[in-house]
Amino acid sequence: MKTIRLTIALILLAACSYGQSIFRTELAKGIAQADTAKSLSGYEAAQSIFERLAKEHPKEWLAAYYAAYSANLSGIKSKAEPEQRDEIFDKAMGYLAKADSLHPKSSEVYALKAYVVFMQMAVYPTKRAMEMIPQSNALLEKAIALDPENPRAYLLKGQTSFYIPEMFGGSREEAKKSLLMAKEKFASSANSDKLQPSWGKERCAELLSAY
Repeated sequence: MKTIRLTIALILLAACSYGQSIFRTELAKGIAQADTAKSLSGYEAAQSIFERLAKEHPKEWLAAYYAAYSANLSGIKSKAEPEQRDEIFDKAMGYLAKADSLHPKSSEVYALKAYVVFMQMAVYPTKRAMEMIPQSNALLEKAIALDPENPRAYLLKGQTSFYIPEMFGGSREEAKKSLLMAKEKFASSANSDKLQPSWGKERCAELLSAY
């Protein structure tokens, strides 16, 4: 009887390991798709991969995180009507709520939430700026507090300040300080797991090239 139980346990363990291997392989494909995308269709292709993975692996926070990340990029690239872009960003926030429940107090999740909130604001800036810019900034400060070494939090803080008019608290000089901090953090960050968030280095360089 013990032999049978041990055999069943080993079979289940092997099945779980195989499933995890497939998940990681598919997640890596989605990340590569998002990293190399140059158009809306490319980001939508990545989004499709991540949304499928989020459905198939409901306990994996990275699947939900990247589904939100790719949806946010799709919303940015979209030329659709404001209402439709709002729906895309709402979907991204839904995935982030899921990621947050699976992986609470994550600097990466808070930083991406801030990014999505900022893009939601940009859909109707005159109506939303007064409320959503402070909301985005608060999320970024939370992201930095949770992990002061997260380069994406500083990148997004700099990007926000770069584009916001001074009357709403923006500052090109303050943006530069945050972007230089992000550059420093990107240079020193070393993540052994390639599936963890690592995006943003090229965007940081692009913004700094404007100075």
